[in-house]
Amino acid sequence: MAYDQNDVVWAPLHDTGDLIPDADLFANGGVSQDKATGIITLVAEKLMYHKNGAGAMGYWIGIGAVIPAETVYTEIKYAWDGNALASAGMTGPDFIVEGVEYIGVYINAGIVPFERKLVLSFDNGATEFEYTLDARLVERNTTILPDVVTGAWITAFMATMPQSVQDRYAGLQLDQGITIDVDGTIPLRSKEMEIVQLSR
Repeated sequence: MAYDQNDVVWAPLHDTGDLIPDADLFANGGVSQDKATGIITLVAEKLMYHKNGAGAMGYWIGIGAVIPAETVYTEIKYAWDGNALASAGMTGPDFIVEGVEYIGVYINAGIVPFERKLVLSFDNGATEFEYTLDARLVERNTTILPDVVTGAWITAFMATMPQSVQDRYAGLQLDQGITIDVDGTIPLRSKEMEIVQLSR
């Protein structure tokens, strides 16, 4: 396995549920790479719970690994935690920084274990790059809700929750005779916020 031939950078984060602006997803994020061991330490403060590109909710954080020049995208493969290499399904770079192309790889920093083994190959498995992604220093924002919650925001947020949470949210409104405006743009009142908190 090669540890020292591929540089990594912080991968951009985006909430595909469009509930949280990119700039508010975290503070002071970064990565450090030990090329002698392949260990990549990810750090961030106040990382928000958000939806990734696959539609899954979590505390997503990741790295970008350089895609070597002349790489054929269909030959890019990856594997997690000792599993067999599989196609990354790429047709182009995930993002570009100063003309350098990167593949973005993300882990959920809210799930134990906080270390994940990653293998990347850019030539159909002929050469493999091994990494250990360590997210133990990531600080998760467990509040989840922003400082100001509106009816429109909570409606979109509830749509990302399990059906059991959505049912409880609807049931509590019926029980207490309160209807939260699904398109509301003003902050929720204390009684409405109580329903939100009890639903989770």
